[in-house]
Amino acid sequence: MARARGLDGVPQLRTERKASSVVQTMQGSGSTGQAVHVDDVAANPRNPQARAVNIADLVPSVSEVGVMVPILLTPVGEWLEAHPEDAEAVAGKSWVAQDGHRRIAAARRAGRPEVPYVVRGVDVDEAMIRLHTAKAMRLTPIEEAGQYRHLIEVRQMTQQAIAAQTGVSQSHVAKRLKLLTLPESIQAAVDYGRIEVGEALKLAALKDADLVTRAGEEVAQAIESAGNEPSPVIVDDDTELDDVDDTPEAAPAARVDLAAVVRRVTTEREVEAGQAAAKARAEELGAEYCENIYARIGDARYNNQIYSAADVRKAAAEKNLLVAATRSEPAYYLIRRTRLTPDDKQTIEARNRKAAIAARGNALRLAATAKVPTATLTEALVTMALTGLALGSQTTALAYDLARQAELAPDGLGDWTWRKTLAVVPDAQRAPNAWVIALAAFEAYTRPEHLSWGPVHRYYFELLHQLASYVPTEWEQARLDAITDEED
Repeated sequence: MARARGLDGVPQLRTERKASSVVQTMQGSGSTGQAVHVDDVAANPRNPQARAVNIADLVPSVSEVGVMVPILLTPVGEWLEAHPEDAEAVAGKSWVAQDGHRRIAAARRAGRPEVPYVVRGVDVDEAMIRLHTAKAMRLTPIEEAGQYRHLIEVRQMTQQAIAAQTGVSQSHVAKRLKLLTLPESIQAAVDYGRIEVGEALKLAALKDADLVTRAGEEVAQAIESAGNEPSPVIVDDDTELDDVDDTPEAAPAARVDLAAVVRRVTTEREVEAGQAAAKARAEELGAEYCENIYARIGDARYNNQIYSAADVRKAAAEKNLLVAATRSEPAYYLIRRTRLTPDDKQTIEARNRKAAIAARGNALRLAATAKVPTATLTEALVTMALTGLALGSQTTALAYDLARQAELAPDGLGDWTWRKTLAVVPDAQRAPNAWVIALAAFEAYTRPEHLSWGPVHRYYFELLHQLASYVPTEWEQARLDAITDEED
């Protein structure tokens, strides 16, 4: 490993690698220690002149510290060999600037006519020039962010001034700096390609310090469990620098699904909050707190659950009350109750089932119209296929209803006719239609009265929670809690 010198001379750790012919061209003929007078430099005749007009944000920093990033020059003779038609435009000058026009204009206005430069050939295209600084220094996202922070804290530069000096956008600088607000474990994961920069920025945007901290702890545990050390990207002598993914994402390190970590932490916090609320309520009522209602009263939980405040107070007074946790409000159960007739049980079960279906309805519609990641759709379709969920009449009817609400199918077509048309729908509509069919299959599988719930149901409710923030009813939560680890 070697130490690289970054912006403003700040040392940074980087992987040593052979520079490409582009960087050699730019560095081999010149040195950043050289300076040129701006009057000896002609503007690139092919460069939009507007680039050198809006320099108000750049002048103050140039006036204070000078131009820090070298401009890129080509000897005028070499330029004219390639572009003889530019003879008049570059007459009387020794150099042609191919990059750095705003810096040259700002230096002239700031009274600092001497600017650093490096020499480059005519045959290197503009896109490669723009990549030169980041490529040559081999900065990781966090190292780059550290450089920006140094310029702000030590040089008292603004984000706008940094952007103008380094050739990136102000939003790029802001986003890199945002990474430094994340826990060190997540910063390290970003640096070694375990977490994508975009995913890390989503976490940084959350206004929830506890969630971010706990996510960082989970990431650290996940990396420790994975156990594999990331490797630097090694470039062969014959490989162009720009032909290689320059970010650490190319390193063969175990990836961390940050979105999944955030969902898991969010669920854990909801469970903890539900448990705390249930314990507090049980203490307030002088009732028994119940960690696992299924283990406590088994199947009686369906019939023993009570809802009204009057019933809860009465049961508490009779020392006949259990308070159980859910992710929302506590649930209340009788420890014992008068035996119900079969008709009573059927009535209660039917009422709870009907209420649960109605509660899921809005979440199902939201999920049907949500923008679903390809990975989520693929997982849903694979789960549907492997578990053998039937596409019978109920599923098709539900799917057609969802498709109409998602504006994927017209009214009046009929569910079976609609299904027949799907073989020839445009490519852009294939995945959305497959998605609503998958949702309908899961919903139809959840509705039968006498079917015990298992892992597929748990997956379905996690999907609704993820896409529509759906919180199960007490009846649904009781059935989900009854799914044992053995069933998974």
